[in-house]
Amino acid sequence: MGLINFGNNAIYLLMKLRIGLFLGLIYLIPLQSVSQVSPGDNTRGPVFHYVINQWTTENGLVSNNINQVFQSSDGHIWLTTFNGIMRFDGVRFEVFNKDNIPFLNSNAFYTVIEKSDNSLLFSSQASGAIDLNTGIFSTHSQSDTVLSGVRVSFEDSNGKIWIGSNNDGLYLSEGGILTQPDYEYLKNTSIISICEGKNGEIFFGTSGYGLIKLENEMYSQFTTASGLISNHIKSLKIINDILYIGTVEGVSLYTENTFETYPSLKGVEINDIKVSPEGDIWYATETGLARDHNGEFDFFTEDNGLPSRQISSLVYDTEGDLWLSTKKSGLLQLKYSNFINKTTKDGLSLNSVNSMIEEKPGVFLVGSDNGAIDRVMGGEIKSINVDYNLENVSIKDLLIDRNDNLWIASYRGIIKHTKSKDIIWNKENGLNDNQARVLHEDGSGNIWVGFKNGGLIKIGKNDEIKTFTRNNGLGVTIFCQSMN
Repeated sequence: MGLINFGNNAIYLLMKLRIGLFLGLIYLIPLQSVSQVSPGDNTRGPVFHYVINQWTTENGLVSNNINQVFQSSDGHIWLTTFNGIMRFDGVRFEVFNKDNIPFLNSNAFYTVIEKSDNSLLFSSQASGAIDLNTGIFSTHSQSDTVLSGVRVSFEDSNGKIWIGSNNDGLYLSEGGILTQPDYEYLKNTSIISICEGKNGEIFFGTSGYGLIKLENEMYSQFTTASGLISNHIKSLKIINDILYIGTVEGVSLYTENTFETYPSLKGVEINDIKVSPEGDIWYATETGLARDHNGEFDFFTEDNGLPSRQISSLVYDTEGDLWLSTKKSGLLQLKYSNFINKTTKDGLSLNSVNSMIEEKPGVFLVGSDNGAIDRVMGGEIKSINVDYNLENVSIKDLLIDRNDNLWIASYRGIIKHTKSKDIIWNKENGLNDNQARVLHEDGSGNIWVGFKNGGLIKIGKNDEIKTFTRNNGLGVTIFCQSMN
């Protein structure tokens, strides 16, 4: 099972669907079979019901290594990278870097937030905090304090701007004037993440000093000695009044001054945590994408078809789609789909599929390029055996006639597979060509077969054969497509 990827305007199945020959089998699942989901419902069952749109340097990005993906209130998608900022309107990317922001010391940016006045505040590696207001970039700091490396910014419910630096600790910005709190564990360290609790308490995630909480103008520190899984924090998120703490060693849950380790991600480096509108918890990690869906845990890596296992950040857009920034594979957008992909990992004989028919409701027969015919029934896949050796022979078409016989058009001839026996027609017993391509049953029960070079034949009810070629009036002798 895998995701489906429609990146770069080509079709991928996160198991690599190839145009022309289908690598694997795709089902279009009726909506009723997905718990009768509504168009706006993103809970929608398993992750393999999602498709992926992908953008890379091949179609607009300045870099495939993205630090953060973010959507502003005007609908634009923003990307921060070490090669500049990108703004995406759904069609094209606009790049902002030293070429059009002259005061920048480098093109490297970490994160971005939207403030209550709808302006954006970017955190840069070497140019401090950068404001974007009414289309104009400007330096945020108006004080003499020189703060070049900024990792994260945060606006609290009182409108205060907190700025977490790279190695220089925490700063409070009031009107662009920066001051540093007088607390030893918020100095000379990197502040990686900031969030606010339901009662107005502010949490700061540090790189080495653990978790710091500001409550009633008092600071307190929590480390591994307090029960935290790691002192190196990368992400903070309040979910249902519980603080989820993403660290380099997994996730800790904090409530009422106690910590609990989230077992499913122990030892996994967590880069970001987001919640879907329906309550699913998604984790961007260094080793894949994880989801907690009502207590059911899914984890997906490159082995399951993700373009990259290193996911740096996540964001839900206003339409309910999930966007992922990656460290190697650019920008990804997860959209729900009613398609399911079946491949050799699920038991299919070969990923190169030429023909598929419905044998009966919910049961499919699949003909592949290596002579295999598989019967797919929900999650079960079994091979159908015939009396003739079709190993490495291309199966081009399949047909179930009105008597429930299976007809096989192959490059070794035509096979009629019945409950009691198999019958084959090929050049050895009178046909002009072995390369049968298409099958059709007419209203009288006759079976028509089109060949690559041998024209057309009609097989009657008693298996009598009539051949049509140019010699007896057929306009063409080459059949490439279905006669249905």
